[in-house]
Amino acid sequence: MPILNDNDFNLIARIDYGVKKGAAQARLEHKLAGRPIFVLENGNVVEIPPDKIEVDDNLSPSPI
Repeated sequence: MPILNDNDFNLIARIDYGVKKGAAQARLEHKLAGRPIFVLENGNVVEIPPDKIEVDDNLSPSPI
């Protein structure tokens, strides 16, 4: 396995931030539109109704 340098960690942090921001935006859009989301819990697909969707407004700032 190659040794990771600072640029690799910066890229990993940027990808992680982008995924988290995209997921938070999708949850918010579904909640506002009144659409449920579906998640995997203990190997089962579970529907979460719009009024139960938790939206995290405390996303850390971008590492960019």
